[in-house]
Amino acid sequence: MGYLENLIILATISELAEQMEIVLGSEIKKNFIEHTDFYPSDEPVRRCPDLKKASIHLAYQPTVSLSEGLRRSINWAAEHYISKL
Repeated sequence: MGYLENLIILATISELAEQMEIVLGSEIKKNFIEHTDFYPSDEPVRRCPDLKKASIHLAYQPTVSLSEGLRRSINWAAEHYISKL
């Protein structure tokens, strides 16, 4: 299930933030910043990571969904960083 879900997800940063809000169960503050005129011309405007090469060359297959991965990452950060503040 996780592999198929990860294959078809094409999320914007806003959509990723929405998923984080769902996982956290609360709203997060978002700050939208426009690209400046100085954005490097050789930088891609949109990145679209693709797991095909990892699948072919490394036999990598994701087993965790986006929402589960976010939940695990947030819990890990809470345990290792927030608790130490």
